[in-house]
Amino acid sequence: MKGYNSLFADLRSLPNQRFAYFVEHRRLQLRMTCSEAAELAGMAFSTWVAIESGWHSELSDNLVFTIAGTLEVSADLIRRLIASN
Repeated sequence: MKGYNSLFADLRSLPNQRFAYFVEHRRLQLRMTCSEAAELAGMAFSTWVAIESGWHSELSDNLVFTIAGTLEVSADLIRRLIASN
């Protein structure tokens, strides 16, 4: 069984990492916890954490707008970050 550090390293190497990194760091710039961001976005805490961890597939337009609004950025920026993965 993999240890926590090894599993975390695997998770960080996912293709969605650039988007996940942006989401996490923008949330921190806004001084929000994961819980606060999830509540503001109207989603489950586990969903927000999954997005910040790079565990997402196709994001609906509605989810793109929700994430953008929560992070106070444009939906176009979110789309560009997703497309660059």
